[in-house]
Amino acid sequence: MSSLKARKVSILAFLIVAIAAFTAGVALAITITPITKTILPYAEKYVTDTKTTIVSQGLDVAGSTVSKTTDAQSSPGMDVTSTSPTVYANDITAGNLVFKFQFKEKDVNTLTGGEVYRIRVWADNVLKAEIYIQQLSTAVEGTAVEGVTVWVDVGTDVSSITVVAEQIAP
Repeated sequence: MSSLKARKVSILAFLIVAIAAFTAGVALAITITPITKTILPYAEKYVTDTKTTIVSQGLDVAGSTVSKTTDAQSSPGMDVTSTSPTVYANDITAGNLVFKFQFKEKDVNTLTGGEVYRIRVWADNVLKAEIYIQQLSTAVEGTAVEGVTVWVDVGTDVSSITVVAEQIAP
């Protein structure tokens, strides 16, 4: 009986050593890259009307380089839709921080045809982007909240972001 116990103990010991060696080998093969997500002290919207809202989606690291959306660079700008298309407010550089937010109407049909908004984004009191968003008179959907999703490259380090949206027409 004693040799059976010894055999069980040695098999158990071998399994423990094998598992430890395998685990150590796996641990050595994995490269862990720490990611730090910065929480901003504030992200503000200066309310100029009661029709729109800005919903922060936070900061992210750009995975690739993307050119700015040219349709949004001058008035009347990009049209809001229920699918909230992405607008690249400035050129996005891979590896930089990108602030993402949605600009949308507060409720269905709160924006009327012909309204144009200028949206400006500052990071640490430096203007990073200015874009224009509109509600086309022929494209009021009427059954869903309409908006856009905005991405702004804010550089490699940021401590504060300010978003100002103001109606400029009509």
